[in-house]
Amino acid sequence: MSKRIKTITRGIFFSSFLFFHHLTNAYSVDLYSLVQLNDYSSVNGLNYSYAYAINNSGEVVGESLGIDFYDDAESWPHLGLIPLKWDSNGNFQKLGFVKTEYSMFGVSGTATAINDGGVVVGQSGNRAFIWNQTNGIKEIEFINATDGSSKAIAINNNGTVVGHNDTNQYYFWDTVSGHKLLNTNNLAENTSVNISSINNNGVVVGSISSLTEARSFAAIGTQQDGLTRLFDLPHLVGSSAAAVNDLGQVVGSFTLDSSEFYYQSRPFFWDPVQGLININIPEEFNGSQISATAINNSGSVLGTIAGNQVQGFIWDITNGFRLLSSITDLINKPSDFGMAGVVVPLDINDMGQILISSPVAGKVYILSPVLSVPEPENLGMLLAGLGVVVFMQRRRKVN
Repeated sequence: MSKRIKTITRGIFFSSFLFFHHLTNAYSVDLYSLVQLNDYSSVNGLNYSYAYAINNSGEVVGESLGIDFYDDAESWPHLGLIPLKWDSNGNFQKLGFVKTEYSMFGVSGTATAINDGGVVVGQSGNRAFIWNQTNGIKEIEFINATDGSSKAIAINNNGTVVGHNDTNQYYFWDTVSGHKLLNTNNLAENTSVNISSINNNGVVVGSISSLTEARSFAAIGTQQDGLTRLFDLPHLVGSSAAAVNDLGQVVGSFTLDSSEFYYQSRPFFWDPVQGLININIPEEFNGSQISATAINNSGSVLGTIAGNQVQGFIWDITNGFRLLSSITDLINKPSDFGMAGVVVPLDINDMGQILISSPVAGKVYILSPVLSVPEPENLGMLLAGLGVVVFMQRRRKVN
């Protein structure tokens, strides 16, 4: 390649980079579209739905109140919670129930987690289940023959499920290996365990509670290595981890017993390299119970403030702390969408879609970021600038 061609190519590449960089900045995310998830059915005018997780395709899982048959052979329908999967447009798909050897007097089920492949886990009656589009719903068998119940908590993109039974044994399960119990050999006998989330690398987070010290600690670990404390602080009463992303960043909440500490609980963000990173909370929320509940792979943290009213917030290192109501006016107008004042954030995916609930109204919504269109004069200036660059490169080529 000649030097002249290299120069022209570099110029065009650099100019194109600048153009699209400015174009991307011109299209800012200051608009959010809102989709309401459909209820399963109306029961005497009562509609109720709740959700727990959203994947990167915008699919949501949860539950909805309805009347249904527990078994295809039954002739009498029952009122209960129906496990559902919704698509990004709010349309639901019924997941069904686990068929056990005994009959239930009602239906009850919930879908608690979904991975990016659309595989769902949850609980049907007292049985943990896994569901996919091809095979439908299947029971995840009990760990022990004496178990009375089992619940699937989370699933990662590798198909690893984490769950627990009624005696508080935590297990990891997949279709190939079956059950593997969490290694607790590194913990004292009087320590209780809780797991809340698993990432795609098999890292889990939750809490360990020491009966000797009468306090809990946010914890991180794997099935093989067990759980260890995430951090300790002076005056720490307790802490708990709620979620972990694929970078190993963890969010949750902690409480301090100190006269200088004015929060009932405070959110935390923990990074494997930098350790605890402060989430600055405005003074107006002194005395509130504040917790971080979800994190995506971009490091965007979602959380809840429970004070005079329940509010949601989002936080990241670049933009800091923001109320959800400050990034979209949809939440400021609850009557427009059937919300009843209180809005609770539930989950956030890597696309920036936020799952929220209005528990008073029993409704669930997906907030999706929308690129705003730049002003015509700004877009025109960008295009004109690109035209000048192309003209100059062509002139150089002629010369």
